Amino acid sequence: MSTTINRTPYNALVDDDGSNTVGTPWTKNIVKTVLLDPIDVALALVDAGVTAWTTFAHAGANFTATGGGSWTVDVGDQAVFRWRTIGKSMFIQAALNATSLAGTVSALNVKIPNSATAAGTQGSGCILYDNSVSVPSAAYAFVAAAGATTITIFKGDGTNFTASTNNTYLRLNIHIEIQ
Repeated sequence: MSTTINRTPYNALVDDDGSNTVGTPWTKNIVKTVLLDPIDVALALVDAGVTAWTTFAHAGANFTATGGGSWTVDVGDQAVFRWRTIGKSMFIQAALNATSLAGTVSALNVKIPNSATAAGTQGSGCILYDNSVSVPSAAYAFVAAAGATTITIFKGDGTNFTASTNNTYLRLNIHIEIQ
């Protein structure tokens, strides 16, 4: 997004020849009209596309598993799940603690907040504690295609997740383009 300042009032100013007798005098009102007002308008356009950090309310349906198993994220497990937008860019942060996995789980799925859909394929690294509170492992958060409504998390080594009861942790920080 490109925002420019209207230069019409500036271009109407006349330079002084050095004698301080010709040209446009700089009064307080001219500074306001030529500089400050156009800057205020330009900044308002930029601010219009920025949202504050917003917590995504807990719902069990925000978290699912792929591969035949299940992923349970209780309300107390969601330490952080928030988002913000700047134009068509969405920033998502999540800290999920002591979650549980059952059965065969090949991937974890996190719903994109605010009913947003992805504009295309995007990804980011994230940190996973797979059935461990002390041994982090690399994982990959991935949005598959334009129109996607979930972020899919795979283990970095490509193996299935380990079944656990209140012992799987995820740290996610991803930036995606939304439609």
